[in-house]
Amino acid sequence: MGEQDAILVVDADPEAALLLSDFLEREGYSVAAAATGGEGLRLVRQERFALVLLDLQLPDDDSTPEPTLCATPPSSFRPSARNPTPDRSPSALSL
Repeated sequence: MGEQDAILVVDADPEAALLLSDFLEREGYSVAAAATGGEGLRLVRQERFALVLLDLQLPDDDSTPEPTLCATPPSSFRPSARNPTPDRSPSALSL
């Protein structure tokens, strides 16, 4: 898997981030991890990720402004078992 397959895991729980990172690395993905939303935003602005796994209830304490919300998902949105249809409410993060 190449650099375009990199995945960013953003989770304040170090055990959850380690579990996800270890699993994804064993599957052949390049993984970066961030413990705060601000750190995750900085990484997204510096690098390109195929996927961002984000804890939506992340308690961010690093005084970074909250990300901008958008009303529609990006064109690359792919439904998952947890989210079978695009969410039209303003809760999807736009980075």
